[in-house]
Amino acid sequence: MEKPLIAITGSNSGIGAAIARQFHDLGHPMLLMGNRLEHLHALDNPDTICRKMDIAKKTAFTAAVEEAESHYGPVDCMINNTGIMLAMDINKQTIKTWRAMFNANMMNITHGMQAVLKPMLKRNHGSIINVGAVAGSRTLIEHAACCGSNFAAQTNQNAVGDQIAQSDVHNTS
Repeated sequence: MEKPLIAITGSNSGIGAAIARQFHDLGHPMLLMGNRLEHLHALDNPDTICRKMDIAKKTAFTAAVEEAESHYGPVDCMINNTGIMLAMDINKQTIKTWRAMFNANMMNITHGMQAVLKPMLKRNHGSIINVGAVAGSRTLIEHAACCGSNFAAQTNQNAVGDQIAQSDVHNTS
């Protein structure tokens, strides 16, 4: 029996890379997305599509999912794992810093959910896992942008979870 497709953002290091190694060992085809292509290729899995991308760009995100699905079938599990934490006094944070954190911490999960949710709901099957930071549930000194973007991500995910609660599509963090 063929194993289903797993898509993972932020899979070039840390938690995302560890998750990718586990699914690799279980023999799943994967779509690995991150900002360092050489790290994505390090798993050396023949059933893996690796894409370097800015996950804040929805069109690239959607295109990568569509490409992987054309090879391996529908995404069964989307793991949104991209995030950043840029700590500094709010008086020193720029709009560019806020946008970078909002894109990485909030828009990542939004684009990930939008890329796979509609087909999952149609099939009435699938899982979306959003890896978040503790900064989404409490405040941390000199982490205003990080806390705000992670709180937005957590609230967004909760709202989507409520929306799809009657289906067999799972949305968790």
